[in-house]
Amino acid sequence: QAFRRPVATNTSPLQPQRALPVFLELGDEPAGSALGLRHGGQVLAYGLLGRDRPLTALAHFALARHVTPHQTEGAVWLYKRGATELQALRQGLPEEAQGVQKAWLSAYESDLRQFIGLLIDSGRLSEAEQAIELLREEEMQEFRRRSRGLPLARREGAAALSFTPEERRRNAALAPIETQLRTVAQQVDARADERSAWADRTTYIDAPAEAALADAAHAALNLALQAPAVGAVAHVVPATRAVPAKEAHLSYFARPQSLDVVLQTGKRRLRIRLPHTAAEVARAVQTLRAEVSQPGASVPRSAQQLHAWLLAPVSRHLRGIQRLSVAPDGALRYLPFAALHDGKQYLAQRYSITMELGGAAAGSGVLAAVRPRIAAPRLAAFGRTLPDERHAALPGVRQELAVLAGLRGAAVKPALDAQFTLAALRLALEGLPDVVHLASHFVLDAAGEEASYLLLGDGNRMPLRELRELPWAGVNLALLSACDSGLALDAPGAAAQGRELAGFAATLHAAGVRNVMATLWRIDDASTAQWMQAFYAPWQQRQQAGRAAQFTALHLAQTQRRWLRQHAGTPLAHPYHWAAFSWMGQAL
Repeated sequence: QAFRRPVATNTSPLQPQRALPVFLELGDEPAGSALGLRHGGQVLAYGLLGRDRPLTALAHFALARHVTPHQTEGAVWLYKRGATELQALRQGLPEEAQGVQKAWLSAYESDLRQFIGLLIDSGRLSEAEQAIELLREEEMQEFRRRSRGLPLARREGAAALSFTPEERRRNAALAPIETQLRTVAQQVDARADERSAWADRTTYIDAPAEAALADAAHAALNLALQAPAVGAVAHVVPATRAVPAKEAHLSYFARPQSLDVVLQTGKRRLRIRLPHTAAEVARAVQTLRAEVSQPGASVPRSAQQLHAWLLAPVSRHLRGIQRLSVAPDGALRYLPFAALHDGKQYLAQRYSITMELGGAAAGSGVLAAVRPRIAAPRLAAFGRTLPDERHAALPGVRQELAVLAGLRGAAVKPALDAQFTLAALRLALEGLPDVVHLASHFVLDAAGEEASYLLLGDGNRMPLRELRELPWAGVNLALLSACDSGLALDAPGAAAQGRELAGFAATLHAAGVRNVMATLWRIDDASTAQWMQAFYAPWQQRQQAGRAAQFTALHLAQTQRRWLRQHAGTPLAHPYHWAAFSWMGQAL
C-alpha cells in the first residue's frame, strides 16, 4: 500500500507532470500576453491541487510574471503566495516527495528578485524589506543544503511575509476554489483506482475533472486580474524593524541594470535608484580589493569611486547618523565599506558599520535562554602558526596570541598549534567565554558547509557543519583572524555573490554567537599583532578600572579611528592594515 499510493498519484489524470508542457509554452510567451495569461491560469490550477509544492510555488510565480503588466496588486499577491509555498518546503515534505524537496534556489531566485523589484518600484518598501529578508534566508539555506545530511527546515524565527487586508480578501476568495480542486483530485483518483490495468491509467482522461480544472484556472486568473476592492488600503503591513535613533539601515539590492538602496532612519523609509549595473559594481569591488591588497601611502582611487556610487547619493539623508547597519547584496558582500572614502575621510571615521547577516537573529534567543550572568568577561584564544601542503605558515599568530595572553582577566590560556584541538575548543566554549579569538586559516567555499572549514592547530580540518554543532551559545564575539577565505572575484557578476562569507558568519550567529568579526583578506602578520593589541587595549583598561569590556561595532570603529590617527602619514594608514576587519551581526 505504501508503494501503491505514490504510483497512483503519479499516474492520475491530474498528475503534476501534466503541467510541464504548459510550463514550456508559458516560458516562450511575452509577459502579459493573452496566451501567457491563459497558460498561467492553467498552471496555477495544477499547482492548487496541492500534489507538488515546488510546482505550486513556480505556478504562482509564472502567473505573477504575466499578471504584472496588467495588475500590480494581483501580481504581488501571487508572488507572496508563491514565496510562502517556497518557505513551506523548508519545513519538510512527506517521504514520497523526497525526490523533489531539494528545490534549488536557482529555480526561484529570478522570481524572488522580480518580486522584490516590483515591490520597490511600487513604493512598498516595508514589504520589500520582508521579501529581501526571505531571499537572504533562502540564500543561507542554499549554502547549507549543499552539505551532506543537513535538514531543510527553516530556522526558527526566519523571515515571513505579511499579507495586506486586500491580499487576505483574495486569499479568502481563492480558498473555496482550492478546496474544490482538491476534492475533485480525490474523486478522480478514486475513479482511476477502479481501472484494473495500470496501463489504462496513463491514457485515461476524466472529463469532469478536466472541466473542473478549466473552471478553476479561469476563476483564479480573474481573481488575480481583479482590481482592488473599492476603498481597500493595499499597502499596510507592519514594519520589519525599528531603527534606533542616530542609526540608519541601508539595504542594497542589485539588479542587472541598476542598484537600489532602501534607506530607513527611524520610521522613515525611502528608495534611491543608483545607475550602476551588477557587473559594474562587481568590477569596482574587485578593483578596490586588488588595490587594498597592495599597501601604499595613498587612498585607493576605487575607494572614492565606490563612495561616490554607494554613499554620496544617500549622504544628505544621514545627517546626525552615527551608526550604519548595511545589508549588502551580491558582490557588495566582499566590499570593505569602512574603506570607502569621501575625499576627506574614510567611512569608518564617520560611522560605526555593521554588516547584517540576513535572516532572523537566531542566536539571540539561544543567548538569552542559555547564557548565565558572569562577573567578568573571559577570552578564549586559539591559533595555528604551522604550514601544511595547502596552507601557508602564520608566524605572526604567535605574537598575536602573546598579546592576548597578557590581558588581565582573560582567564583562558591561549592554545597554540598542537594544543589547539577540537577537544580544547569545546572545553573552552563550555566555560562560557565572552570572546573567542581564532587565528588560523578559514577556507570558505561556495560549495557549502562541508567544503568550508577551520584549520585546527593539530592539522585537522573542521567543516563548518561540525563547527556549528559546538556549544557557542552565549559567546558575544567570535573574532576570526588570519582568515584565508578565498574571496576571489575572478568572475564578476552572478558568479560572485559572497554567500560563502555570509553563510559562515550566519552559521556561527545561528549557533549562538551574537557578533562575528572576520577579515575580508589576510593582512600582514606584524601589523595584525599591532592591530590586535590596539583592539584589545580597552579590555586591559576597563579591567584595571573594575569595569567589563564592551565589544561592539562602535568599538571596532573607535579602534580603526585611533589607528588612523596614530599612523597618519605612514604606510600603516593604508586600508590594507585596518579595513579588512568586518563586523557582522548586532549593530549595538
